[in-house]
Amino acid sequence: MIELEVAAPFFADKQGLLAEILARYPAEGRRSALMPLLWEVQNAERHVSGARMHEIAEILGITATEVKGVMSFYSTFHERPVGTYHLQLCSTLSCALAGSDELYGQLVEELGIVNGERDREGRFSLQRVECLGSCGSAPVLQVNDTYYERVGKGRCQTLLAALRRGEPPEPWRERGGDTEGAVEALPLATGCAPPEGEPRGSILSRHDPRYQVTMYRYMGVDGAYELDFYRSHGGYTAARKALTELSPEQVVDEVKASGLRGRGGAGFPTGLKWSFMPPPDGGPRYLVCNADESEPGSFKDRYVLEDDPHQLIEGMIIAAYAMRANRGFIYVRGEYFLGYQRTLAAMAEARAAGLLGERIMGTDFSFDITLHRGAGAYICGEETALMNSLEGLRASPRLKPPFPAQAGMYGRPTTINNVTSLTSAVHIINQGAAWFASMGTEDSKGTKLYQISGPVERTGVYEMPMGATFRELVYDFAGGPTVGAKAFIPGGSSTPMLPWEDRFLDLPMDYGNLAKNGSMLGTGGVIVIPREKCIVDALYNLVRFYAHESCGKCTPCREGVAHWMPRMYQKLLAGLGTLQDVDLLEEVAGSIRGTAFCPLADACVMPVQASLKWFRDEYEYLAEHGRQKYPSREWWQA
Repeated sequence: MIELEVAAPFFADKQGLLAEILARYPAEGRRSALMPLLWEVQNAERHVSGARMHEIAEILGITATEVKGVMSFYSTFHERPVGTYHLQLCSTLSCALAGSDELYGQLVEELGIVNGERDREGRFSLQRVECLGSCGSAPVLQVNDTYYERVGKGRCQTLLAALRRGEPPEPWRERGGDTEGAVEALPLATGCAPPEGEPRGSILSRHDPRYQVTMYRYMGVDGAYELDFYRSHGGYTAARKALTELSPEQVVDEVKASGLRGRGGAGFPTGLKWSFMPPPDGGPRYLVCNADESEPGSFKDRYVLEDDPHQLIEGMIIAAYAMRANRGFIYVRGEYFLGYQRTLAAMAEARAAGLLGERIMGTDFSFDITLHRGAGAYICGEETALMNSLEGLRASPRLKPPFPAQAGMYGRPTTINNVTSLTSAVHIINQGAAWFASMGTEDSKGTKLYQISGPVERTGVYEMPMGATFRELVYDFAGGPTVGAKAFIPGGSSTPMLPWEDRFLDLPMDYGNLAKNGSMLGTGGVIVIPREKCIVDALYNLVRFYAHESCGKCTPCREGVAHWMPRMYQKLLAGLGTLQDVDLLEEVAGSIRGTAFCPLADACVMPVQASLKWFRDEYEYLAEHGRQKYPSREWWQA
């Protein structure tokens, strides 16, 4: 039941704002305004009360129960007030490896509250959350909408002291480790910022002499997110070329010829996907950018949104022209607030310059974009769940067919692409399909943004040619491990881990070679696991993530992933498991795989199966001996 207290209407004196929010969406998609309205209320009042739910329901012509049903789906909306400073601490694997568990203990001691609580004065509230997309600058603490990265003991004390004085410091960046008490008023970290503000790309790939940095050339450079900077470095020339020199069919053919495969994880050929859009029938057609980057180990899209949003806008213009779509949406994860702000500002700049809106660049083509802020749900990475979320529904996956190109947003033809699939198109049109196809391997063309986190010298994002090896990424670019390593996850948390062995370090980072060796390229988010880390403990961290993110729609995921698997790991880690439990874990993982409604369950069980394949001895030791030597974590070296 929704509690209904007496309160003056929130939007009564905000009719202009309300009209602007509703105008972002087509008339048939009025309900899409639900999440923006929830954000407006929560930003102002620190929560969304029952009265506000009823008010929003009345505005949208739905029930308050429907509003609550959607709101309760997302972890970043609150029904009860949070503190003036709401502290959200990332607890997923990369942050855990960097010390977030210890940081949580410090916060509990300093604030006198535990996870989910608010202090008596209402000044602080504390919440442990899943991945925040700051894997390369872990551990991260989000205060309201602001990230504080590489937070160690000294920085934590300094930050809390400043907040108690009511003086939140500027976000800081530290390129290596914690600095006791230091707070630098610098831009948010990219993890691999170029020295002295120079463009990225000073490190050359020995794998491919044709390699050149394109998408990531100006990340971390002052002002790179502004239109004047982007245009002065060749921005929007590709869009102009597409709109004035090429037909839509020629743009699609060029992207097909380039060999570009989707950069969101699945790797489906991008040009082929564009060609699936049916011929125009006079009705609306939509292009959606999936910027809901939520997979542990993945953080490449965040920096595009923060540092180079015009590159994404230009890519969307090209894609929309190729598919004759006149309306676009960028669905950005709610935690990426800086990226949201900068992308929103870039869109305004583009409209003012005639680059978005009616008759772009003086041509007959019209196209505009709506920026839609999510609210914390990994399942929105699945394209049909994302569409449901964008339409103001719970983010549960849809049955396919029909596929989005047949019936997507509001029942109309829709194509959904990842951020870097779209930015890649900019450089393909600028430099040609042959140039792009000349880099990479037979089945994996061009360059890709690879991310690396865990104990290495230089965590961050590196643009490299497809087919470069893990050894090149880890040692040549990231400077090598800082401690002994035992395993690595090659493409984000959903991809099966591999042991730290020469045969795997020398694998080309592409789709085919990883598939042949029992893993996947995924998002290219590499997580290095140190020798001292218990594999069972590491996998429990990831299983807990997927359990939290399951939408609960289907039985294999609701019962297997969200309920049974985390409890098996808890049993083993508590020293209460048996060898039969290890066998059962393997059997049930195999039973779940391939049976769920969407890929989330597979994303959970494939890493579990790989860990049992390569590190079964650690599971069996825990089952036989409990935690007699834990947490010294040296038993597997005996």
